Amino acid sequence: MPTLRKDALRTRTSLLAAAEDLLSDDREASFTEIAVAAGVSHTTIYRHFADRTDLLIELMEMRMDRHEAEVADWDHGPEDFERLLRLLALEAAKFQGLMAELRQREPDDVRFAKLMRRTAEAFRRPLESAQAAGRIRQDRTPEGSIALLMMIDAATAMHSDRTARENAAEVAIDVIVHGIGTGQPPRN
Repeated sequence: MPTLRKDALRTRTSLLAAAEDLLSDDREASFTEIAVAAGVSHTTIYRHFADRTDLLIELMEMRMDRHEAEVADWDHGPEDFERLLRLLALEAAKFQGLMAELRQREPDDVRFAKLMRRTAEAFRRPLESAQAAGRIRQDRTPEGSIALLMMIDAATAMHSDRTARENAAEVAIDVIVHGIGTGQPPRN
């Protein structure tokens, strides 16, 4: 992205903040609704984002920047894989199926592919620590973590209420981490 003037940068920042806020409540929020919430005309949003996919990817990149900075400050122990999974699951709950929407729109988008690589890379060190501690099977890969996020995204997408989405994300993580069984022998 080219360097923006200060006023254009403020506008872009306002658009992203409005999109983040609106999309957390309404996955179908339109460009016009986002522009109005940002205090700009609906044509202005198109100067910053070519289409909805461009906006969604930019929003996800911005969120990933925040997560990478947060994870960099962690102590990096064996519990960090589950911790990162929970952090990103709450993102899935917040944004109600947007990852699935992106995959449906532009499966070959270079920026989306790069974002997926960044996500897998964020899981690398936590996964290795969890595997070394015997918490996760050795055949799991950082790239496979994206499939887990997709499952969580799907589990949250069917709920319109954010609290219900967060609860669905917690259930999905519990199943992923602990399995579906009780850990008890079956009763006869």
